[in-house]
Amino acid sequence: MNMRPDNQSHLVIPPMGAGPAIAREPNPEEQITDYLQQLYTRAMDAIEGYKHAAILTDNPELTLFFVANAEQREQFALELEGHLRQRGIEPDDGSSITGKLHQTWMAVVSKFSGDETGLLDECERGEEAAINDYEEALSSFQLPTDVVATVERQRDQLREELRNLKTLQIVAVG
Repeated sequence: MNMRPDNQSHLVIPPMGAGPAIAREPNPEEQITDYLQQLYTRAMDAIEGYKHAAILTDNPELTLFFVANAEQREQFALELEGHLRQRGIEPDDGSSITGKLHQTWMAVVSKFSGDETGLLDECERGEEAAINDYEEALSSFQLPTDVVATVERQRDQLREELRNLKTLQIVAVG
């Protein structure tokens, strides 16, 4: 029987009429690509989120900050895409439903709060979620050395941006 793996569900999907799918454990390479794809999607979400935040604010300083963060996430996405392509995987370029919901919520918060603090809070929440994803990728599975170097560097840059967001939050409130 000729079966093909489905990278998303980790089921072996038999050809039509060949019987039921059989659950199996993902192999290490699939786990690596799953983590890389998750981080890639997170970067794509952040690109859109920061571009959206730049539009929502009237503060030129915040606009520059948000645009710079969107550009940084574009670089992250390119690096992660390179790791995926090295493994023969075409990255899924779409942002996640969660990312789209977060952008919508940012717009609502910005509109009704009337200041940048709500917008900064939402950006901070997104950064914290991204850092958690990076931490999970680093701690849950033994990634190859080249991937670890990229993921650690990107995580460290995210931590720095989170500190910058918290500083901006203090300035906006104060």
